[in-house]
Amino acid sequence: MKKIYTDGACSHNQDPFKREGGFSFIILNEDRTARVFYKYEKGATNNQMELSALLYALDQAESEEEIYIFTDSQYVIGCFKGNKINKNTELIAQIKSRITEKNIILNFQHVEAHNGDHYNELADYYARKAIMEKNVCLKNEMLAASDIR
Repeated sequence: MKKIYTDGACSHNQDPFKREGGFSFIILNEDRTARVFYKYEKGATNNQMELSALLYALDQAESEEEIYIFTDSQYVIGCFKGNKINKNTELIAQIKSRITEKNIILNFQHVEAHNGDHYNELADYYARKAIMEKNVCLKNEMLAASDIR
């Protein structure tokens, strides 16, 4: 079983001409190591970044793996728990395809945003960092031992 924290961020979410998005995900390994991945996308909405974090996280998953996704996005959880979907259908279809292709068992756990959850706060930090640094390539770093709880 693998635990992954995901988050998306967006500046100027209401203005499509200024909008900038970033996402991150943190993979917690059973050997008590952790990696963080983060990326910038110009013009993306917050919900698109939340979904992109999940999609890219699934790309890192092994086949037939059970994964727990910790997210502060009720939108993402709702997309996979039967809520009616009108937007971001292409991203959602890609995620569903990845789940099927890899035969992944996916579990969601909602965490409150900005409420002291250590890894959610770190995921938020790196999603915002992606926007600040405008990292168009997926960055991948080991978390410092002091950041692992």
